[in-house]
Amino acid sequence: MNAHMLSTRLAQIASFVPEQARLADIGSDHAYLPVYLASTGKIDFAIAGEIAQGPLQAATSQIKNYGFTHTIIPRLADGLAAIQAEDQIDTIIIAGMGGLFDQKDSDRRTSRRYFDQ
Repeated sequence: MNAHMLSTRLAQIASFVPEQARLADIGSDHAYLPVYLASTGKIDFAIAGEIAQGPLQAATSQIKNYGFTHTIIPRLADGLAAIQAEDQIDTIIIAGMGGLFDQKDSDRRTSRRYFDQ
């Protein structure tokens, strides 16, 4: 799997992203999905959120290798804390394998704060 050839699971998720979306991919896993969506012109902007330095470095490398440093911003943060109001995010993906099982109180607080603005 790479940014040009997504897994079946990620390709299915990509099919649900609206055209010209401003995307936050939480737990981005090498930024495969945002890079793919940017390369197809489906998104205008993305945040690739990672909780740890290693995955963040992998995402950053992927974004640089494909030339999307002005479209996709890698960000080190815990869950939805990667999103800032000025990002004007309208689409959020939490599709990492632990996404459903790793809900944290901080994510719930952050999401309320972000969406109640």
